[in-house]
Amino acid sequence: MKKIFEFEKDKCCYYNCNDESIKAHAISKRISLSVIAENNHLLYFSPKQFSKYLKKEFFKSISIHQSTISKSFCKKHDDMFESLDRNEISTVQDILLQSYRMVSILLNEERSSYYSRFNDSKRISKEDVISFLKKDEKYNELLEKLDDQIIDIVKRKIFFEIQEKISSNLSVIEDFSIYLIHLFDIGENKNKLIEINKFYAFSTDNMEYSFFIYKTDFQIPIAINTMGKLIIDNETFNYYINIIPYTNSNIIFGVIPKQLIRYDYIVNSIEQAFIDKLSVLNFVESIVVSNDGWYMQPSIINSMKEEKRNIFMKDCMFQNERKFYEAYDLSIFDDLRKDICLELNKTDELEKINFIPKREEYQDRYINMLKKIEKDSITSFILD
Repeated sequence: MKKIFEFEKDKCCYYNCNDESIKAHAISKRISLSVIAENNHLLYFSPKQFSKYLKKEFFKSISIHQSTISKSFCKKHDDMFESLDRNEISTVQDILLQSYRMVSILLNEERSSYYSRFNDSKRISKEDVISFLKKDEKYNELLEKLDDQIIDIVKRKIFFEIQEKISSNLSVIEDFSIYLIHLFDIGENKNKLIEINKFYAFSTDNMEYSFFIYKTDFQIPIAINTMGKLIIDNETFNYYINIIPYTNSNIIFGVIPKQLIRYDYIVNSIEQAFIDKLSVLNFVESIVVSNDGWYMQPSIINSMKEEKRNIFMKDCMFQNERKFYEAYDLSIFDDLRKDICLELNKTDELEKINFIPKREEYQDRYINMLKKIEKDSITSFILD
């Protein structure tokens, strides 16, 4: 199995394949992105970093030819997904194949991100060295003797620990992706049809991750392929979400660490997210506002009143304020919410459409965001 620092950019991520990867969509342009696009374009959240202490939020238009593009598979292995680009997901075999595609692409992007951040010990600062030494019983003694030679030795020690930790973290999800393609090859009932509006969850004893699937009978005009982080009891967990739109439906995939099953409120939150159309819509909105990697029908955002759009846009930047299982207090898909509320006779949920929530001062939110980003620094990556 490849370690993170043996990672070669632009190489196929299929197991034991080293061919050049090609640009390809993580979500089908033909039968998914095109059905929610307007003039062949979608909107996505694209904040711009002007400096370490200045970041501004923007919604940006993008062509469906560029949306969800990834360089993860070579031509041969990308062709594995041809059926998913021509037909809607409808069988167990389709589910396994799309789950493998989602996890592999997000894993490859995560590996690439780690590689760009942690591939050189020279990026480790003296401040990182000092913070790292604080966990040593001889901290004061070492600090007095701190010279260029000791700093260099500690930097190499930090770099080694980063390598080991990242490789260990990624190997778990990589094992899961390999197991998915194994199931695809040998799985029973591969041609069994999945039912509409039915919640499916799957895992086995030898899997570190569980995944769930749900197919709606209505369309939410958004495509999502994202990895998020969930912090519980000072532990950080990665979860993976894939939402694929079709003409009259969506497929929702979720992959979560099996360790989260020990938290009843997490399990209950996921199960409650799929009891009816409104709960599904609320779940999707909570994913949108707490993650990147989404592409939305432009008129959804453009039709919002300016005050509401600005709140939504800022919430997207401060996404680490929320967790994926927490409901969003602002309605995003207003027209769809109206239709569903009237159908289900849940008129109280209509109030969310015109509700304008209050937020903390922008500067306070920004400072808190920087603190959380700082927590993900090189040294804290090891010390956590």
